[in-house]
Amino acid sequence: MSFLWPGILILLAAAGIPVLIHLLGERRYEKFYFSSIRLLKQIETDSLRKIRLRQWIILILRTLGILFLILALAGPFAGEWRLGGPGEGIILVDHSPSSRFHRDFETIVNTLQTEFPGWDTLRVYEKMSPQTLTRKLMRARPPEHLFFLTDLQANEAMPLFLNTLREQADDPVILALNPFREKSWIQSLDIPARYFPAGEFIPVRAVLALPEGRHPLAYLTVNGKRIAQTRSDASGYVEFSFLAESPGYYHGMVKTEGSDHPFNQRYFSLNAGENISILLVEGEDSYLLPALEALLSVNVEAVSPDLFSGSSLENRDLLIVDGLHPLPAAQINRIHRFAQHKPVWVVMDRLPDTDWKEMLSLQDAREHELSEGQFRITERAEAANQVFSELPGFSVSRYFSIQAETPYQPLLRLNDGNPFLFTLQENNIYIQTSPFKLADNLMGTHPLFTRALKTFLFYFTGMTRKDVLIGEPIPNHQAGDEIIRPDGRRVKILEPYTETDIPGLYTLVSNGSQAHFAVNWPESETKNTVLESPLPGMQIIPAQTDEIRAFRETLKGKSLTPLFFLLTALCWGGELLLMMLNMKKRGKTKKYDRY
Repeated sequence: MSFLWPGILILLAAAGIPVLIHLLGERRYEKFYFSSIRLLKQIETDSLRKIRLRQWIILILRTLGILFLILALAGPFAGEWRLGGPGEGIILVDHSPSSRFHRDFETIVNTLQTEFPGWDTLRVYEKMSPQTLTRKLMRARPPEHLFFLTDLQANEAMPLFLNTLREQADDPVILALNPFREKSWIQSLDIPARYFPAGEFIPVRAVLALPEGRHPLAYLTVNGKRIAQTRSDASGYVEFSFLAESPGYYHGMVKTEGSDHPFNQRYFSLNAGENISILLVEGEDSYLLPALEALLSVNVEAVSPDLFSGSSLENRDLLIVDGLHPLPAAQINRIHRFAQHKPVWVVMDRLPDTDWKEMLSLQDAREHELSEGQFRITERAEAANQVFSELPGFSVSRYFSIQAETPYQPLLRLNDGNPFLFTLQENNIYIQTSPFKLADNLMGTHPLFTRALKTFLFYFTGMTRKDVLIGEPIPNHQAGDEIIRPDGRRVKILEPYTETDIPGLYTLVSNGSQAHFAVNWPESETKNTVLESPLPGMQIIPAQTDEIRAFRETLKGKSLTPLFFLLTALCWGGELLLMMLNMKKRGKTKKYDRY
């Protein structure tokens, strides 16, 4: 039990006053005169004992009455009960797209702020680390109660958030938004990330989330025109295709009919038939030049390492360095500067020297020469783009294992776990650990090799990858470029545009040319999966206005003050009754004085 005004408890010492008065009163005696001792026989033998017992009971009731009165004035409450309010707390709001664009989100947030005034409201984002969330909670007031408004989307971040909440608060409360499953929406969209020459049909695949028992019509829009429609199969899969008639940008969306779900559209943008300008720095035994010249979509200029310093990098889309040739430090720095804005593809053919190690952020490298029967096979790395799953597996007879100083993302790996192709996360450098000395000599103009080479080129340059996630930047070409947003607003930019806050098509205007970028929700947010309850150590409440108000009443509780006032009245009422009985008994006793 706790008290709203604990300072009043100092008056509890007053409860000892009746005891003190009783003890002092015991020392005074009243004299009675009687004429004959025989009259004592008429007094009942137990009368005095009953009077004394009543006096002790009166003393106890009087003392308890004072005690209960003081406790009542101190504002008592028990457990989590409160007088007039639910106490202090923090409201965490899941600001990920799946929660923020839920149809009931704004209503529930307003209800929470109305029902729990004075509570801190903190936003939690899907990319926020548990450490950042912990710091946020520590900067706020220590929470007596902790609410987390979320849709419990089953993504990688949600379990980490829930574990952090368990560590920071006792019995956190989850306010679960009802899954918005009455309408259909687009869970994912896929266009195979390969180069599409003009005149080819481009496949567009999508997966829908379907209401139970319904298969709504899905349609494809390209460059503002609705060109195809179909119904999904039982699993929600749909597939379209459209003809890229001429070189240029193609952008559009897939949407289902008759649904107002916030995720009921997914956008795409790509360009077809465009050429890539490449500068190739090659040695004497390079197999890349004949393969690049065989690709219609490539304009390539080849130079030897000795002539690299005199070649121009202006207007190049890609720089390929085929071999770790000894280059002056100034030329290594030139490659590094180019990688700040455009991709660089480096093929390892020897152990790197000190300058190359610094350039590629490598601590060490080791060469492996394999005999027949020990060749390694290339395969798509985990978490790499799906484009690499469409490539054939190559047998590698020679490669370099590496130790990197900075984090890197493997795109292709060997079946022994070593990376075959990886990218440094801090710039646009792509490193290949084998010098294309592949088994079976699948190089030159072989169709499998040129197909893989084309996939590499258009992945590196992003010619078919114009998809951007909400919150990610759109790169600019120069200061003064302009962004046209999906809502029609035009914004002048001096650096990469980061306010990609709504899904749709964004257009970058630079020197009179346009590039289109499709901005979508992360697929981790559009999946039709939620965490199943119960969640250990947490109480889950439906995020509904009535439920929140009912839960607030359980936190608010009732004051214990009326209970203690009632106990005070009962004690003093009992005391008064016993005193009246004592006076009545004493009156009977005094009658004997007349005889």
